[in-house]
Amino acid sequence: MRVWRISEPELIFSRGRRDVNPCIGLIKYGPCGPDINKEAEYLPIRVGLIGTVNSINGIKPFLYNLSNKIYPIDKDKDYLTLFPGLSQISKINCKISLSKTWEDIITKKEFDACLQKLSRVEKGQEYINLFEKKMDAMIVREPPPHIILLAVMNEELGHFQKQRMKTHIVKFAKRTFSDKSILAAQMSGGDLDFHNIIKTIGLKYQKPTQLVTERTWTQEEGETQDPSMVAWNFSVGLYYKATGIPWKVIDLYPGTCYAGVGFYPDNIEQGGEMGVSMAQIFLHTGQSYVLRGQPFPWDYNQDRNPHLDEDHASALMMEIVNEYKNHMGQEPQRIVIHKSTEFNKEELKGFNEGAKTISDKNFICILRKGVRFYTDDQYPVVRGTVISVSNNEHFLYTSGFIPALNTYPGSQVPTPLYVKLHDCDSTYEQLLTEIMAFSKLDWNNAEFCSKFPITLKVSHRVGIILAEARARKIQNLPKQYRFYM
Repeated sequence: MRVWRISEPELIFSRGRRDVNPCIGLIKYGPCGPDINKEAEYLPIRVGLIGTVNSINGIKPFLYNLSNKIYPIDKDKDYLTLFPGLSQISKINCKISLSKTWEDIITKKEFDACLQKLSRVEKGQEYINLFEKKMDAMIVREPPPHIILLAVMNEELGHFQKQRMKTHIVKFAKRTFSDKSILAAQMSGGDLDFHNIIKTIGLKYQKPTQLVTERTWTQEEGETQDPSMVAWNFSVGLYYKATGIPWKVIDLYPGTCYAGVGFYPDNIEQGGEMGVSMAQIFLHTGQSYVLRGQPFPWDYNQDRNPHLDEDHASALMMEIVNEYKNHMGQEPQRIVIHKSTEFNKEELKGFNEGAKTISDKNFICILRKGVRFYTDDQYPVVRGTVISVSNNEHFLYTSGFIPALNTYPGSQVPTPLYVKLHDCDSTYEQLLTEIMAFSKLDWNNAEFCSKFPITLKVSHRVGIILAEARARKIQNLPKQYRFYM
């Protein structure tokens, strides 16, 4: 057994300047942009708004306030960072641009017509169809918005929720294949999740979308996130969706194709005995592309951890290699695959066959094990700590005490990721360092890091969106992750 530690990965900002903290780096240097040797160009983010009069009047002050400094109010979290505001004079060098041109009101008459439907599922479907109609009209305006927000009041959302729901999530059917779920899915036409359906409409029109509920702009009582962090997370996500690149990470290697492989059940309304594989491909620049694989047999009720047969694994790998080649002009010299389930012999044989022209291949399983380690002082294990049981089995702490913040920002005892290496040509030190780097590449927020690498977080997020019935009908899905987040 070996206990060792990976240094905190550095992030790259404007003109190649570095910091380990995304918020500090953005304040000091500004976003990275496509060329790390130049300042990122000023980006006015054209934001489209769809909603009722009340919801649009509610969200506008929140959006306008993002041009101001927002100070942390939680005195117990001294690691929180001042939000500097979005403006041309701010280092972040962007602003939110609103206009009546990119604003469509859902009238009371239109909303009431949705409520005339008998079931909550039908009401929700009618509301979603109304949103799509408004979006269809908005995207042809010149210039079009970069992103379209659907603003929804709590009271409005309540019409589509199950009674006594305490969350702000609206689901029409559970992602299981029980008789009850299949019936609900049939009623909704295979659409399962309100938030994800909004994303699929964005995919159809090649336009990033975001569902914003009242709790975001009012900071309701019980909201656990500090207002400064709400502003940071919202703004970084918006910046990336509008084609900006907030930061890059240094510990990724040119010539390497990284991919997170995931699966999602298909056709729930028919009882679902098929699955679809997907891969999220990452370049060393941090840019990523979604790849939808081919359907394969999968009985979701019998096995929640599917495996590809040799032919499907080989086909998916060849698609990954070809996608990399399309963007980089040549095959990768090295390939790294992350997966949240174990690799079996058939998968490994197929993946190796699909990448037979590549000499450096690495297949890595990353999952939770429920194992905890403890220190002999008051602080939890330091982030980056590795307990190497053997050359192929490791426990990696991607969460824990963070020296750069001088604290552990979590509320529970941190647990490590279990990392198992299969048929790997690279050293385990390099592969684990890359996992740490990918824990800092989630452009959907400005958190210091995430527990899981973005390779797997993205494959999960994308998978549940592609599982929606509407997504299956879209022939030419956009490949950039900004459409899915």
